[in-house]
Amino acid sequence: MAAPSPERGPAERALLQARLARAEPGALGELIALLQAAEPRSLLGSGALGELAAALGELAAPPRREQDGAEPRGQDAALAAVAERAERVGAAFLLLLHKLEAAREQQQSPGVAAVGPGMRRVLGHAFVFAVTHKEQRAWSSARSREVAQELLERLVRAAGCGSVEEFLRGKDGGEDGGFGVVMALLKKELTK
Repeated sequence: MAAPSPERGPAERALLQARLARAEPGALGELIALLQAAEPRSLLGSGALGELAAALGELAAPPRREQDGAEPRGQDAALAAVAERAERVGAAFLLLLHKLEAAREQQQSPGVAAVGPGMRRVLGHAFVFAVTHKEQRAWSSARSREVAQELLERLVRAAGCGSVEEFLRGKDGGEDGGFGVVMALLKKELTK
């Protein structure tokens, strides 16, 4: 099978996002191939980065809990599948952050934080994914936790921060931190 072209039009990108949202087989591999082939600068202007990050996060979301907050019973296979997808989704987030950091470094002086509107949306979804999968849970594996931890460290660096706390509150208290973005994402989940 030929590698997908990184120069896809808006309709093709929307179709790929829809396939990701429906967890179609092969969609995640196709996305990773597209990201690997993509010129970093081409990603910066994409208004679809937030939607893409949201689709990635949904793809590795753990199963919903019961009304009483208990884990659903008899879902061992489903939980193992979430852990496996989380490894690949985490790898896709890492690749996306790497490309966005490379694009920002091409535009700016080295050492300047790679945070802009597109990056901020990606970082929020990546943060929720990372904290969801970095601890030992029924839906995680040793490898998915390792990838989630690596992603958390990378996104903190990409934001130009030295810690998760600094990422959430913002540098020197003067900049907008990630807390508002993360809370907005979580609020959507809590009101479902």
